[in-house]
Amino acid sequence: MHRLLRRLAALACAVPLLSHAAFQPPRHATIASAALGAEREVDVWLPADDANGARHDTIYVLDGDWNAAQVVRTIEFVQAVGLMPAVVVVGVRNRVEGGANRRDQDFTPTTVATQPGSGGADRFLAFLRDELVPYVDSRYPTNGHRLAHGHSYGGLFLAHVLGREPTLFDDYALLDPAAWWDRGVVVEPLARALKRIDPHGRTLYIAGREGDAWETMGLHRLEATLHRDAPPGLHWAMRAYADETHDSLKFKATYDALRFAYQGYDPHRVDLIPDSGIVVAGRPVRLGSTDERFPLRWTMDGSTPGPTSPLADSRPIEEPWRLRVRLVSNSGRFDRELPLDLVAGDAFPPLPSPSPRATDGWRHASVGAWPLPPRTPPTRRVRGELLTLDASATYGVVLRRFRVEQDGYHVIALASPGRLRLWIDGRPVLDNDGADGRSQRTYLAPLDAGLHELRVDFERPRDGVVAITLLPYGDGSGRWWDAPSAHLEIR
Repeated sequence: MHRLLRRLAALACAVPLLSHAAFQPPRHATIASAALGAEREVDVWLPADDANGARHDTIYVLDGDWNAAQVVRTIEFVQAVGLMPAVVVVGVRNRVEGGANRRDQDFTPTTVATQPGSGGADRFLAFLRDELVPYVDSRYPTNGHRLAHGHSYGGLFLAHVLGREPTLFDDYALLDPAAWWDRGVVVEPLARALKRIDPHGRTLYIAGREGDAWETMGLHRLEATLHRDAPPGLHWAMRAYADETHDSLKFKATYDALRFAYQGYDPHRVDLIPDSGIVVAGRPVRLGSTDERFPLRWTMDGSTPGPTSPLADSRPIEEPWRLRVRLVSNSGRFDRELPLDLVAGDAFPPLPSPSPRATDGWRHASVGAWPLPPRTPPTRRVRGELLTLDASATYGVVLRRFRVEQDGYHVIALASPGRLRLWIDGRPVLDNDGADGRSQRTYLAPLDAGLHELRVDFERPRDGVVAITLLPYGDGSGRWWDAPSAHLEIR
């Protein structure tokens, strides 16, 4: 389906499919913390394009002096390939006293005799909850949704937060957390918290290493607890990485944690293929989607698809008008139902063939008003697959007559940033003004063998192009999207 998808996605508008959302230079701030009895330093990265008043998720990175820059670079990449939105990043620097880093004091939940000064996690939690988060929310364009990123002792601390204040953050990324601390003291509070947490809108990603490190870090206990106590609606994952060290896994695990938290995000629409048209009794159809990265779930009984509904696949569907399909994201934040306008009906009978020249390619005419008259005669022959409009043309019509060798379906794929109307054999079947954001449409047409006529009325695109692709679907049993097609681009 890739050729069709590329045409639909790339030709609908002139804006690049993937946009790079870089950050402004970090802003440094010092906060006088009553909870810690000391000043704490943070670095804040804001999106480079921050002039439209938008508000953003906030990602808090512990060990910010070590990890924040790497997290920012990873976010820039994930944003550049269109897999997460712009965010605010807060790097929480560690406290250094006498040349020594005191993170082991701030991140550890209990006092251990062999670690002098340990057990300050509750004070650090109070600093985050009562001072840092309100400080950030009052000064920067945040939207209240927060993700926390912690490695090693930082991951231990986030496990402690999950057990004490699980709603402080919405998404948690624990990278090789030191869950061994004090014989796994964080496990039981976490188990109790999981039983009462509202899982909606939350994700938990825990990364570790394969082999003995999985147990020596205490991750086997966290894994057992999650399998036993995590509520059904909580999307969580634990992954053991091969051939990584305690420090080197941060790069891969940060990327995977972001992908997990933002799974389902797409700056563009996700639509079914075909998303409208006519289905003939006894001729089942197969559906695809314009972005096959995301799990689609379906129901046939009218209920709303959810995380436990069957996964949509490529099986033939007899009655697609009963189908409801929904993109179900890990967090639930990016869930959306995919519109489907397939109806039951009969095939289009062939037209009488008036002359041997009935199938000589695309023809075009410019028109000055909308809607176009039904009998507008396209007179200009289009050579090749590109039509360049006259400067004065506001609206236009293109027509193509073609022969179908055997009864079956055809798919007409349309992409346009403006108004567009599709006719088949003189019958209007699709009227799309783009008001619902659907600039890409695919229509399923059952055509009996013989001569047929495809007509498209369109508004001149101010940006991008109008793209039309006609290709035989047949019975849908094979790779119909790779069949030879007729294609036209209008600029």
